[in-house]
Formats: sequence, structure tokens, C-alpha cells
Amino acid sequence: MSHRGRAAAQQKEKRKILPGFSLRIGTVVFGAIFLYIIVSLILFLTASHVEYYQVTSGPLSRNQTYTGIAVRSERVVSTDTAGYVTYYAQGTSRVRKYGMLFGIGAEKTDTQLTGISASAKREIQESVRTFAHSFDSTNFRAVNALKYDITGKIVSDTPIMSDEMQQAALKSSGSYTIGNETITMCPQDGIVVYASDGYETLSASGISAAVFNDRDYSVRELKTSGRVAAGDPICKLVDSENWSVYIPLTSAQLVRLDGISDIRVKFMKDGVTQMAHLTILSPEDGYDGTYGRLDFTDGMIRYVDDRYLDIELVTNTQTGLKIPISSIVSKNFFVIPEEYATAGGEDGSDIGFLKEVRTAEGTAQTLFVTTTLYEHKNGFYYIDSGEFSSGDVILMKGANAERYVVRRTDTLEGVYCTNKGYAIFRKIEILDKNEEYCIVAAGTRYGIAQFDYIVLNSEEVKEEQIVV
Repeated sequence: MSHRGRAAAQQKEKRKILPGFSLRIGTVVFGAIFLYIIVSLILFLTASHVEYYQVTSGPLSRNQTYTGIAVRSERVVSTDTAGYVTYYAQGTSRVRKYGMLFGIGAEKTDTQLTGISASAKREIQESVRTFAHSFDSTNFRAVNALKYDITGKIVSDTPIMSDEMQQAALKSSGSYTIGNETITMCPQDGIVVYASDGYETLSASGISAAVFNDRDYSVRELKTSGRVAAGDPICKLVDSENWSVYIPLTSAQLVRLDGISDIRVKFMKDGVTQMAHLTILSPEDGYDGTYGRLDFTDGMIRYVDDRYLDIELVTNTQTGLKIPISSIVSKNFFVIPEEYATAGGEDGSDIGFLKEVRTAEGTAQTLFVTTTLYEHKNGFYYIDSGEFSSGDVILMKGANAERYVVRRTDTLEGVYCTNKGYAIFRKIEILDKNEEYCIVAAGTRYGIAQFDYIVLNSEEVKEEQIVV
């Protein structure tokens, strides 16, 4: 066969081999990649994964909340005559002694918006804005309250009595007649409420389990635009700032309150807190259960419309950073007197110590060792035991350098912080704890801060271990 023939045959044979050979290379590469993925998946599923916890701030446990019933010095004021009512006092507002409460006339009086002062208009606008901001379509009573509030502002801004009449009315202890209207005067200072719920005469002797059942509780709106009969209730008058809230107590709650006489109370309605005097009422006192009485001397007007109040008794006053007990780890450190610390490093800002070392010839030299500080208290710095060895000599800076032999150790409690991707020990100061969590001091030097990430279980990692 000629040379040209042999070359053609070889080229034909190469074309037969190369496609099959390419296919085998692709299969091997694909198989290697697939095998790598399978092995990585198995390693990921079988590896122990580190769980993290984000540090939060707050009390050790949530304070107990209660639904209490309010008891005040209050009474319903009724009319002695029949007719149409003109209201002269705004709802939930304070009225002075002998001030005008309401008037009863034979005919209905329509109050016009013309002629009122600019200040009254501003008060009306503020009332409307407040109502619109907190409007609840399921609470129609609030609509009525707004209506009567605006009416009261208009009427109270209208001078229906001369100065001589007002002076005469102040001397009256009951009612005063002007034209065809009989005006009832307020018998004493108090807060006017235009609603009644039947609990106006409730006192400590009437406290029982039944009064805390608000399923059938209802409120009667006293304001009306219709005709009233003699003896009908017109308003309610609360005449004292001293008031109480009664709460039912379980045996566990009673233990938490044992020994407490004065306590801070948070009202869930508006978040306001104030102090109260706590008295425990027990079956030995003639009650059908155990109750707590919280006595207040102010703040009543904020809740004068409420009979049932959701409150929180602030018993957990210890606050700080909340971390799980499982995160805590103990570590030993060398302690070195603070006077041996010195500044050094490239820019002279690093804190370290002058360590005495021996050369191969046996001569003494000093070596500045930059250290990581973990605590500073009682005149000592806490140094990682891996940076020095027991028996090392530390020199004080100066011409007549004093020597300190590293031997003394102490233990710190801390956690592993993982903000930088590896476990770093950070010391903690425990303020309070229970079975699962503890409260540690916030803002400590060399410590942790809110929103830091720490290892949930300290036994799963070692210090400086990279965590993912």
C-alpha cells in the first residue's frame, strides 16, 4: 500500500476512535462531579451543626398579668323632675362643688354651633381628631361619647347664667331654677360619667368569684336626647381619687407576691405604670377565695370609664441581657497585676506585658507580648492561659523593674461569641437565673451586647473554632 493510502486509512481509523473516546471522558467527569455532590451531601447531613442564639434584652421571665375589677367611691345622680335634659358637664371631666351638672326643662333645647369661642372650637377639633385616630367600628358607645362630649363643650361655653345667678347657685346645695329650667348642682367635687353598669355600690365585702365573670357585663348609656321621668338616672359622680383594683390569685401567684406590700402596676390599656399598696384577702377573712387588693391614690380619672382592667404586676425588676444556661462555659485564666501592663506594638496602642526570655547563650532579654484581655477587676488583668506558661517572669517597665512570676489563676464564666465567624470567649456577669435562662449585666467591658450571636450549646464547640 502506498504512503498516501496508509495515511488515509489512519485518518479514517482516528475518526472512528475519537467520538467514543470523547464520550468516555465526559462520562468520567460527570461521574466525578456527581460523586463529589453525594459525598458533600452525606458529610453535611451527618455533621453536627452549631446552633446560635441572638442575645436579647429584658427580664428573666414575663410578669404576671391579671384582669381586675375597679372599685371607686361613686354614686348615680337622678332627677327629681320630668322633662328634657341639658347636660352642662363634659363626660369624664371634673366638676367643682356646686357646679352645674344638668338642667331639666319642659321643652327640648337645641344647641347651635354659632357664637362659641375660638378655644371651644379648638377643643372640639381636638376631640374629633382623637376620636378618628382611635375609631373602632364595633364600639358604638364611643360615637355617643363623642357626641355628648362636643355638646358639653358647646353648652359649657355658653353663658346661660349671670354672675349674680352663679354666686347664688354656689350657695345652693341642691337645684336652682332659671326660667323654665331646673338646674341640678354638683353636691361636691367629682368626676362626671354618663354611664352606669350596676357596680356603683360594689365594695370590698362584695368581692367574690362571681364579680370577675364579665361574660354578661353590660353598660347602660345615661345620656339621652329623649324625655326623662322623675327618678331616672342622669349621670354618675365619682367623688374620690382613692380607688382600688381587686384581682383573683392562684396559690402560685400568691407565692410570687409573698412579702410584697408596695408594688408597681402597669395598666395594659395605655402602658402607664404607678405604685399601689397590696393587701391579700384570704378565705380566713371571710372570702370565697384568695384575692389581692391594689389601692391607688391617683390616676383614677384615666380609667373612670372602665370597670374591668387588664394589669401587669411588675415583680421581675431585674433586667439585662437574656441568654440560655446552655451557652455558659467556664474558663481558667492567668491573673497579672495591672501595674505590670504596658503599651507597645507598632503604633504603641496595644496593651501587653514585658516577658523575660533567655537567649541561647543564657543572657536575659525582654520581649513585649501583646495579649488579649478578657477581664480587669480587683487590680488584675485576666490573660489567656495559652499566651503564657506557669513560671514565666513578667517585668515591670522602668529602670528598677520588679518581677512577677506567672502562677496565679482564676476562673471566669462566659459564652462563645460568633459574630466574626469563629468562637470567641466573652465573659459575663450573672445577675439572676432560673432553670433555662439567666440575666447578665449589659454594657460590661470585655462582655457581650444585645443582638450578638452566641453558641447555644457551649459543649459543641471549642474556642477559636470556625463555625458555620
